[in-house]
Formats: sequence, structure tokens, C-alpha cells
Amino acid sequence: MRPIRYLLLTLSCLLPLTLSAQRTRPDILVQIYVKGLRTDLLDSYRAGWGGNGLNGVMKQGAVAPDIRYPYPLLDEVARLASLSAGAMPEIHGVYQAERYDAVTQRSESTFANRDYRGINSAEQLAPAGTLRSELLTDVLRGSSQGDAIVYAIASRANDAIAVAGHDAEGAIWIDKHSGWWATTNFYGGLPALALKANNEQRTLGGRTTPSVWKPLSKGAKEGSFAHTFEGAWRMSDLLTSPFANDAITDLSKEFIRYAHKARRTSPTLIVMVLDLEVGARGVAYADYSPEQQDAYARLNEQVHQITALLQELYGAEHYALNIVGVPVANLAQPKAPSRRSVVTFDPAKCIALANLYLSAIYGRNDWVMAYSHQTLHLNKKEIADKKVDMQDMSNNLATFVSEMEGVIGAIPAYQLQRGLSQPAWAKPLYSHSYRSYAGDVLLALAPFAEVAGEKPGLEQQRQRRVTAPFILMAPGVASQRLTEPISYDAVAPSLAYLLCVPQPMSADGTPLFTLFNQK
Repeated sequence: MRPIRYLLLTLSCLLPLTLSAQRTRPDILVQIYVKGLRTDLLDSYRAGWGGNGLNGVMKQGAVAPDIRYPYPLLDEVARLASLSAGAMPEIHGVYQAERYDAVTQRSESTFANRDYRGINSAEQLAPAGTLRSELLTDVLRGSSQGDAIVYAIASRANDAIAVAGHDAEGAIWIDKHSGWWATTNFYGGLPALALKANNEQRTLGGRTTPSVWKPLSKGAKEGSFAHTFEGAWRMSDLLTSPFANDAITDLSKEFIRYAHKARRTSPTLIVMVLDLEVGARGVAYADYSPEQQDAYARLNEQVHQITALLQELYGAEHYALNIVGVPVANLAQPKAPSRRSVVTFDPAKCIALANLYLSAIYGRNDWVMAYSHQTLHLNKKEIADKKVDMQDMSNNLATFVSEMEGVIGAIPAYQLQRGLSQPAWAKPLYSHSYRSYAGDVLLALAPFAEVAGEKPGLEQQRQRRVTAPFILMAPGVASQRLTEPISYDAVAPSLAYLLCVPQPMSADGTPLFTLFNQK
């Protein structure tokens, strides 16, 4: 069935869509996911950039200023997977960057898999067992019978795997300790180009990485800075600097050159994940800071490098570039004090009081084991051993914690899993409720609630909706700026349509047909 599906879609690219136009499939698509790219900041900063880079792409291509997601609580890894699959977490299986393991009683990567080993990395990761859906990368490799060149490159392992899927030739990331290019043996070995870059020290923190971060000549409009990377925080700070994006861009250019020399009959797909949430010591720089302005200016230069190389090797009619903003939690703290009434939710206090309450009903025990990502985890082993009704305990726990400071409501996960009616405040929690590691009772925190022990601002910033752009420059795509938001689940189907392959099987959306064949 699948070969027939692939064949029909490929043939459709050879047939006229109208009497005067045919679809033109690009030889290569470079897709750039940019975490933290916001439409408001992009429009503010790009005025002084000239006509190349992002301004050139936006002038020539189609721009949608706002990508909409049905749930605001998705973190960036879940959003990356959702964009790549055209489906939500309840379908593709990736709910967040980390998951709570009830056996080990600690959080781990959502892609943790002890059946595979890291290459240049101590992390044991793979999409197997977590990622349940087909991604665009998988479809392209399948439709070409493995002929298409498909790679994903990112600074973090979770990001690379979330967009590489199962069948990409490689998911490559920067090891957080050494700065070397790394991967997992799920994809085989480390690609030769990445291995060569490691050997030549063309890595983050290697001989090609500056030791001091200073603004570009047109980078910071206000103020100046000079950040030196040294000491115990050196690699951590480098990973959250624009130099990580530079390293990804440089390696991606090598894969673009390789694909051009290979001259495959199937289109190439290179997926890059860049990050604009720059900071130091784990804290992001504030909006409109010189560092943030410089990160955007450097992104503009990185896009210019990619487009210039594509133009040189392929020509305008044979390549496509897609840039997608991915909203993230901005943890930067304002310098000016806020007059907002901020409440604090204390997970440790919550667990202690909840255990006292539940012990009074069901007998003394540590019934609540942990808190993570706005969920409480019950001790399922003890519940089973003591023959306690799980639903009854979940209901009692939800009722109790809903009265705590910083909590506006709580609901047992099973109610959402079964599609039972729920109050309006519970809707954002829906995407977190389908896996055992997501917890047993889900909490809705008050706006601007701070969580004791976590990075300030994380929870409320996840609930704040920001606009993130979708930009597509490709043959057959007219220059236009859409005024209406587009749905997240239209991205993968639209790119599949562009590449003349089926959309991922789990994709909920439909292609943005209005973008195509209007030149």
C-alpha cells in the first residue's frame, strides 16, 4: 500500500495542475526551525539589516506571521515534533523534553532508551519507543526508497531527534560536555562530515569558535558587551550563545555541498534547529537587550550564508528554504520591579501536605512521590499493593491540592484521558495527560505563579502566547504576507506537497494550497 501511495504522489508532480502551470519540485529543501524566533522581535530588529538574509527571504517568499497551537503548555521539543509530524503529542508521543520515570524516581530525556548508545555522548537516546508518528523526514526517505539525503542538525539531542524521526540518515547534535558533534547508534555511525569536523576541531569550543562574544557591527543597537567563555560554565554558556548556531550553520553548509555533489534523483532535506534564547549561567537575556539584538542579527547572517550557498549551487528555481519560529519559555527577568501580585507554588510543601491528607484517608504512606511539569505522580506500586482505588485517590488528591496557594484548579489525568467534561481552565492540560509519565493529577497554576525550586518565570511564560512566523521561499510560491494565522499541522503537509511526497500519515492538517503556483 505505501509504495502505491508514494508513486501516486510522485506522479502528481509530473501532471499539470492547470493548463498553464506545473508543479516544480525543488532539488533541496533546507528547513530551519528557530527556537525563540518571535514575529514582534523580528519585525522590530530587521529594519537595519539591508536586503539580504531574512529580509531577502521574506521579500521573495510567503510569510505567515503567526503559527497557532491548540495547547499553550507544549514545550519546544513537543512543538518541534508536532510541526514535523503535523500532529499533537497525543498522536506522536512526544510531550516534553523530559519525562518522569516512576521506577528510577527521576526525570530523564523523553528519548531515553537504554537499547542504544551515544556516539561522542554519554546519553543513551533514540526515537524508538517514544516517537510514534511518521515525520516528513521519514516520508521523504520512504518515498525515495532510501535515495533521498536527509539529515537533522541541532545543538541539543532532543531537538535533533524530534525532527529527524526514525528514518533520517542522521540526527546530529553538540555534546553538552565536550562540544563535539555527537549522535546515537540508532542512526548508525556519526556521518563522515561530522566526524571530519570533529577531527579538524570545527566544533563548538574548537579552534573555529571565538573565545569572546562581541556584537556584530550592526548587532546591538544599544549598549555593548564582551562575554568571555571560560571556567566551569564555559561549554554551558557556549551552548546558549550564537556560536552554537554558527557551528550548526557551518556543518549544514557541508551537507548542502555534499548533497549537490551526490546529485541524487530524489530531493534532499536538511533540517536545522537554531536557538535564539541566548543567555549565561542558564538565564536568558531580556527582550531588547544588546545580546538578544545581536543574536537576531547573527541569525540574519546565518540565513544569508545558507541562501547564498543554495543560490550558488542550485539556482533560484531548484531550492526551497523554510524558516519556522518555535515559541519557547523566555526565562529572562525584567530589571524593573513588577507591581504584579505574584504567588508561589511550592511542590515540596504540596507533596508533604498531600501525603498527610491521603494518609488520614488510606493509611500512613508516601502516596505522592513527585511533582514535575505541573503534574503530581502517585505511588502506583503502593496503591496496587494496598488495593486502594486509584481513581478515588486521584479525585481526593485533586480536590485537596486545588485549594493550595498558586493553584487555580486540579484534575485527575484519567478524566482527560477518557474525554470526560472538564472546566475551561483544564483545556491547556489536555496535551499532558495521555502517558503514564505525565502524572496522575494535573495542576493549573495561577497566572504568573512562581514554582519554588524552578527557574523563575518558566510556568507563566509557557502559558503566554507569542507569535512565531512561518516563512517559505520556494519555486512556485509567490511573494505574499498572510494576515490570518496558520495552524501548526499545516506545516508538514505543505512541505510534503512541495516535495511531491505524501504527508505524514498522522498529520491532521492540509497543505496551504494558496501558497503554491501563483507566480
